[in-house]
Amino acid sequence: MHEPLVSVAAAWLWDKFGSSMLERLGKTFGGDVVKKWERFKWMEAAENYRRRMATNYGTVRILGSPEPTSLEGIFTDLYVLSEMSSSRHLDISSLHENPELMRDVDTSRWERTRKSGLSLLKGRANKRLFILGGPGAGKTTFLKYVTLQSVKGNLDKIPVFVGLREWVESGFELKAFIEQQFDICGFPSAAEFVDHILRDGRALVLLDGLDEVNQEHQNRMHVKTQLRNFCRKYFDAPCVITCRIAATDYTFEDFLYFEMADFTGSQMESYVSKWFWDQEQKKSLFLEEFRKPESSKLRELGKTPLLLALLCLNFDETMTFQSRRVAVYEGALDALLKKWDSSRSIRRDEPYHQLDISKKRQLFARIAAENFDHQGRIFFRQCDLAKQISDFLKRQPNAPEAPDGEVILKSIEAQHGILSERAQKIYAFSHLSFQEYFAAQYVKENSRLKQLIGHINDHRWREIFLNP
Repeated sequence: MHEPLVSVAAAWLWDKFGSSMLERLGKTFGGDVVKKWERFKWMEAAENYRRRMATNYGTVRILGSPEPTSLEGIFTDLYVLSEMSSSRHLDISSLHENPELMRDVDTSRWERTRKSGLSLLKGRANKRLFILGGPGAGKTTFLKYVTLQSVKGNLDKIPVFVGLREWVESGFELKAFIEQQFDICGFPSAAEFVDHILRDGRALVLLDGLDEVNQEHQNRMHVKTQLRNFCRKYFDAPCVITCRIAATDYTFEDFLYFEMADFTGSQMESYVSKWFWDQEQKKSLFLEEFRKPESSKLRELGKTPLLLALLCLNFDETMTFQSRRVAVYEGALDALLKKWDSSRSIRRDEPYHQLDISKKRQLFARIAAENFDHQGRIFFRQCDLAKQISDFLKRQPNAPEAPDGEVILKSIEAQHGILSERAQKIYAFSHLSFQEYFAAQYVKENSRLKQLIGHINDHRWREIFLNP
């Protein structure tokens, strides 16, 4: 299962692009430049570049695992949706009366719009893609996989991977930053080569993590301007940009927007099978436990690749799912609230600096409990949720006079993904188990046992009874 990258011919770049490049360079720069490239050890440099890309992007770091994991050994094809969650027009009253409507939307009507991310890139008509997703949805992993498929020859493009935060911190212009990747591999006059493959549409430019560029000093505005200019100049160069949902408030012309789709049941099982590829007993035990009706909450978590990886890692160590599911939820929330960003040394803009992790947990607990206590409400209007956030912040020390609840809500969605926009201006906790967990914590920490007893015959409160 964990096979090394399959070797390809050393002529990978030259056979596809060499002769046309020499012809163009001759017209643009003259005969001296052509002679230099004719003497160049093209095969060796091409192989250096291929191997460098395979080494840099051939593994992924699983949160909590000390060793990098082979990407090809764990990758499960990721799918995207052509309609954003935030663009769906759904009636909140209908959702409250029948919460399964949301599930039906996600699995039946939306199933027909699911598309393989890799197949989109193979389509000649899709030159510019903007892919949105929540924390841990697999955006970077997908771009890494695309890179490997390109160097293996499965995509007829030269991959150029740009971590947008790394580029900004380098201080280079975007094209100069790309040139460095080829210069390191020994390409003479890399600027000429990069200009050629971009103008000719030979390069596939993968721009990862727009959300990781902070707003301070107008960094993100500068990045936005550079990306727009770059895409206009190299109109024929296919580009893919990834960004967290709710972290972008502008539109890139000529880009098709897609949202990362949750894992389906079969994708989750495929991922688990690859994780335990050499441990048949563990794989069988995991899947047996995972398929049980009482594991439905775990399957909901497992729709997010990051959280499914945490479940696999935990099972790998203990050979069981904890009998107290609260431990599973705490681990998942800990990952989303702090570990996922800190493991990659990412510091994000925060419009609510006065809230540490414990205060954020208090905020989520109050939102969860107050809404759940009101007829078991699990969907919230944006305006109502923003008011709850503003009211909570006003009670905090050194709080601003009029905190903007909507701005903070968007920041919470972008940074942690614990609250997410499920339809136009309708929010919910990203997993119902998170709301149940936080509601249980609120009841316990605020001595609301009488409140809990009042719901003893309400099936919607069952998990809250079990959580404490």
